[in-house]
Amino acid sequence: MMQYVRSRLIPYLRTQILPSKPAQLLIQTWLKWDRDNVPGMAAALSYYALFSLFPLLLVVLVLATALLLLASLVSNIVIKVILNLVNTFQETFALWEIDQEALSRGLQAGWSFLALGLAIAGLFRILPTIRLSWRDIWPGALLTTLLLAGMQWLVSSSVISHCSRFVSYGVIGSVMILMLWIFLACQIFFAGCEFSFVYVHIFGTKRRAARFGE
Repeated sequence: MMQYVRSRLIPYLRTQILPSKPAQLLIQTWLKWDRDNVPGMAAALSYYALFSLFPLLLVVLVLATALLLLASLVSNIVIKVILNLVNTFQETFALWEIDQEALSRGLQAGWSFLALGLAIAGLFRILPTIRLSWRDIWPGALLTTLLLAGMQWLVSSSVISHCSRFVSYGVIGSVMILMLWIFLACQIFFAGCEFSFVYVHIFGTKRRAARFGE
């Protein structure tokens, strides 16, 4: 077995797998993530966010209330239209039974996922100093959205479900959970930025001048 690994598998990985573009995308993303000290940046941002949280909340509440109301109104209209179409379809084809509550939950989750993905894609397009096309942005934005959704589900199902352990710490326990969430979210967002940078230089519009050290 070890002879096969040394004589066949390792040379195959070195000559066929590792030089491939998908493998280089992951490897270069990991190297740039480590070189840019993403965990340190995420920790620093979560620390600063803690002190700026309460003043920032006042600004966010004022600016985001209108946007949230508009998004909620649009989502409710879209969901009602889809449910009406489903009811019409169900009346036409009475043999097919559709759980409207499950459908409504699915539509709400899908709308939240879409809104988060569009927001991340917008940030990935606006924040860089160079102009990027949407073709360069969507893979990193999709990956970041999936990771954030998975992280939120994991935190809500594991950390929040065991939050009674933090109750004994009082307010400090809530702050610990909040800082953990901010730290993980920042890690994922920065990792998505690194992935997008490497993707642009391997598959995107900047692939002819790929210099990962910059």
